[in-house]
Amino acid sequence: MKPVFKSPYVIDLHQIPEALKTLDKPVESLSKLQEALGKYHEHERSSFPPFYFVGDGYLLEILGNSKEIFLMLKHLKKMFTGLSTLTIDQDLTRIENMCYREGEEIPF
Repeated sequence: MKPVFKSPYVIDLHQIPEALKTLDKPVESLSKLQEALGKYHEHERSSFPPFYFVGDGYLLEILGNSKEIFLMLKHLKKMFTGLSTLTIDQDLTRIENMCYREGEEIPF
């Protein structure tokens, strides 16, 4: 692998013996990881259908930062049409209401 790092040009890889075989293993691992992540996303979406309204990158951000309420707000607006804002408790740890543009509030 050291010769691969010496040249920043991809075109030079064909001159390095065994470079392609060496790089095949990480590519295969990444493909398996991507497939597993896709299955995980599908599982999460089937358990909570509003997740179907956000892309994979956003879903990963939502699942990875589920305790960050303000970060979640921008994604919640994609999942719940008409959502305006959230009412949050003073400790900033719990969502109390979902507030819609029409003035409706849904308490939790």
